[in-house]
Amino acid sequence: MDAKKTKIARKDLMRMVRRGLGLSAIAREFGVDRRTVKRAASAYGIDLPSAGFGVKGVPTARYAECADAGMTIMDTARALRVSHTTVLRVARNHGIRFRPYLNQGRCERDYAECAEAGMTVREASKRLGITPGCVRKQAKKFGLVFRRVQGKGAR
Repeated sequence: MDAKKTKIARKDLMRMVRRGLGLSAIAREFGVDRRTVKRAASAYGIDLPSAGFGVKGVPTARYAECADAGMTIMDTARALRVSHTTVLRVARNHGIRFRPYLNQGRCERDYAECAEAGMTVREASKRLGITPGCVRKQAKKFGLVFRRVQGKGAR
């Protein structure tokens, strides 16, 4: 296809590529089909950004930066305002490795110290920075007993 037959001017296409827009976003801007943008870029000899340019409007490089900074998948999801499944998909498709969530250096000793100090599960979870469910699971695994608090209205 000849570049003159497209509705897209070379300088406009280059400007959008430099702005970091992907194929679909460029097509939306021009009000044309994605294939039209591909043909025009090919005719002008312009390399369009690949799928590595991002998911949900976030460049893949941002996901990689979060992983390099030692963030977990959930931390990254919160920071980039996407779901954790989006982060998982990007990580799998682009070979990005995040810090494991459960590998926070917690060991039996940490849980035992909380139990021996007479803490409740809730207090221990706040101190360790994890959910009460995780504390209960580990307490069961290690055979630890945490202080129990009777709720209001209990007989």
